[in-house]
Amino acid sequence: MLRYVTNQINFLSRRFPPAPSRWSSGSPLFTLIRLGAIAVIVSVTACSTVPASITTSDATPTVSPDSPPSHVPESAPPVFFPQQAPIVGEHTVMTALLFGNLIVVDKCLRINSHPGNTSYVVVWPADVTMRVANDTIHILNQTGHVLAQLGDAMYLGGGEVPASQATALSQQPDLPIDSVCSGPYWLGNLRKHDQQK
Repeated sequence: MLRYVTNQINFLSRRFPPAPSRWSSGSPLFTLIRLGAIAVIVSVTACSTVPASITTSDATPTVSPDSPPSHVPESAPPVFFPQQAPIVGEHTVMTALLFGNLIVVDKCLRINSHPGNTSYVVVWPADVTMRVANDTIHILNQTGHVLAQLGDAMYLGGGEVPASQATALSQQPDLPIDSVCSGPYWLGNLRKHDQQK
């Protein structure tokens, strides 16, 4: 910086003719003019340098690779859909019959029974799937046939079970079902008619 100021002063002194005697280098007037010139050069030099910490308002913000995206895709299912773990070999099957409408309450898929108006959270058979299409929920069997959609009445075999049993028989035994949805719980199975559609 000091070298730059000195070079500017030398440049100005070569560019202009020698000063009159009253402006000689020893006179107070010459000293005052010289100091003013130095102040102007320093001011212009300082103003032309923009500190790195200053950013303009139209600057494009940068995003760190480790920062989370601004929009997180909604890949999670819209409702809790517990399923039973696949069962190999012979096993006992509960034969009670549940009839009611397929509903969603607090993101829990339930069957609201008729008669009685009891709302069961179903632990669905392993070969039953849920599909979201046309802004509604469909329950499909293993062949892809729609058994019911949200609001429909449907039949489902099985029986009522406590939360601990529903959790133990589900595909997520480390996720207590009652920590997600309140009971009662229905361990479901499809009738042969529904399996073959």
